[in-house]
Amino acid sequence: MAFVIESTYNGRGIIVEDGIASGTLVTGQLVALTKGAGKPTATSVTVTAEPDAVVVKGGLTTTDITFARIYRGDVLLADVTAADGSTALSAGEITAHTALVGSQAQRIATGATNLDGVTEAGGKMELVSFDSTALKARVMING
Repeated sequence: MAFVIESTYNGRGIIVEDGIASGTLVTGQLVALTKGAGKPTATSVTVTAEPDAVVVKGGLTTTDITFARIYRGDVLLADVTAADGSTALSAGEITAHTALVGSQAQRIATGATNLDGVTEAGGKMELVSFDSTALKARVMING
């Protein structure tokens, strides 16, 4: 599972818009937005970037996509893996990650479709909760 919006700050409605893909983007990927000639351009975010949106309908480079904007205070649900986005967390990493709930700036894993379970400083999301069995986390956008 990639990122999904679980709740919005103060119950704000989810804003869905069209954009242009910069690179291949997939559903649930976190992206940064830049102003384009018409539609915004969406680019996959890096590990410590502040995401602007979650891709709802992906596409290839320069094709149309759909995204949902995310703002400070929104809560996202996501899988947690090692930084490479494909390696499962070890037992030690699960224990360490669980201890970070409520205090850690969470980083985005490579590929921007899940969270970096091997956390380091510089992330833009606060770890709200972590299910150590399902390896799913809730994070709040900090900015």
